[in-house]
Amino acid sequence: MIDEALLRVLSAHTGRREAFVEPPVALVGGHWAAIYGFELSDPPPDLMGPLVLRVMPDRDTGLRETIVQRAIADQGYTEPTPV
Repeated sequence: MIDEALLRVLSAHTGRREAFVEPPVALVGGHWAAIYGFELSDPPPDLMGPLVLRVMPDRDTGLRETIVQRAIADQGYTEPTPV
């Protein structure tokens, strides 16, 4: 499921075994991506607090979306850093 895959990616990013406070919960409101909210139990500083996972169903559209989000962040708007 999404839980195990997400923990594998996050653990590879941090270099240590990560765990959830609670399993990810599906959030409503996404236009085309599946969105999950979660929080890690003992995260490094860059992953503290509530986090959001967006699962994009199409690679090309996801890449375009990432480019747009980075451009928005470059303009000074708060934007999460993709893992």
